[in-house]
Amino acid sequence: MAELSLQYRAATDAEHKFTAQKLLAHSEEKLGMHIATEPFGLFVYEGGTMIGNIIGKIYCKWLHIDLIWVDESRRSQGIGTQLINEALQKAAELDLTGIEVWTQSWQAPEFYHKLGFKEFAVIEDFNPGHMRHAFRYFIKKKIA
Repeated sequence: MAELSLQYRAATDAEHKFTAQKLLAHSEEKLGMHIATEPFGLFVYEGGTMIGNIIGKIYCKWLHIDLIWVDESRRSQGIGTQLINEALQKAAELDLTGIEVWTQSWQAPEFYHKLGFKEFAVIEDFNPGHMRHAFRYFIKKKIA
């Protein structure tokens, strides 16, 4: 058997892709189903300038928000709320279970509370003196 070598460094793109493929194959085997990930993006432009967006992915019937941003000069004007409401509408159209997002205590936990998201996890001292918050919103299904 060859000697083991442990390396501490940033992963290459090829190593990242290889590992993700192996974990996906394992999950699909255990769940007995194909798991697809689709990119998701909503963008707000004023003229030709982007002033806000949501970037994430659809995975296992959930929209996972990776990034949500509104230009500092346009915050507190309803643009973030518009983005979330549009994401909720799109998630319902796609028959998703819900939306999940993580935020930091210095960012916008109160924003998600205000919009009806439920907090399901908090990590204290994620950054010393601060907390990381996880929120989810279940999409209400229409009864035919």
